[in-house]
Amino acid sequence: MWKSKFLLFSLCLGAVSCTGKPSEQTVTVSEASASPTSTSQAGTSQVEAGSAVSTSVPTTSAPVTSAPTTSAPATASGMAGHDHGAGGPDLTGLQGEAFDRAFLSMMVAHHQGAVEMSRPALNSEDLQVRGWAEAIVMAQEREIEQMTALLEPLGGLDEAAAAPMRAEMQNMAGHTGHAANPDRAFVEAMLPHHQSAVDMAQLAEGRSQNADVLALAQDIVTTQQREMAEFRDYLAQ
Repeated sequence: MWKSKFLLFSLCLGAVSCTGKPSEQTVTVSEASASPTSTSQAGTSQVEAGSAVSTSVPTTSAPVTSAPTTSAPATASGMAGHDHGAGGPDLTGLQGEAFDRAFLSMMVAHHQGAVEMSRPALNSEDLQVRGWAEAIVMAQEREIEQMTALLEPLGGLDEAAAAPMRAEMQNMAGHTGHAANPDRAFVEAMLPHHQSAVDMAQLAEGRSQNADVLALAQDIVTTQQREMAEFRDYLAQ
């Protein structure tokens, strides 16, 4: 009898032991299984938070466009065929006596400018420079008289053509008046001055029918081209 009770008591102890221990293990496992979930959720929250922090609104910068630059077309600085100051005639559009009068009127003012530019060089100590100045004054004063005579039957000097050229010559002479080296400044200034006379004189061919005007124009081209070559040699020294 007592053996039966002991056996029953032993079985009950075993049952209590078995039912208690697994329960604790179950709780432990349950907590352990819940912990990764919490960790995973926390990690997910951190990732989401980090993603929210690192995600910035994309900024779009407007394309940089530079305004197109337009440069005014360059115009030749030569005097022939251009409007020489306000109201100056365009020789390229003239023919016959209209060309002759405008050409001669402009060339008179142009020659007068050369004479005025050359006068200070008449006192130069450089014999070559002084010789050029003397030759220019002599030749161009003679041609001024010739052109003035040619203008008489055409109505005389055309002031509308001469005045702009005269102003341009005065401006050119003003740039050489205060040079540190007057001799060199004179020669440098006479190069473009002569070139402009050559450019104008070359327009006479095909536009003038006056033999005297054509002969004068050819003489201007020949003489002044020769002097220009001498000027360049001088300046190259």
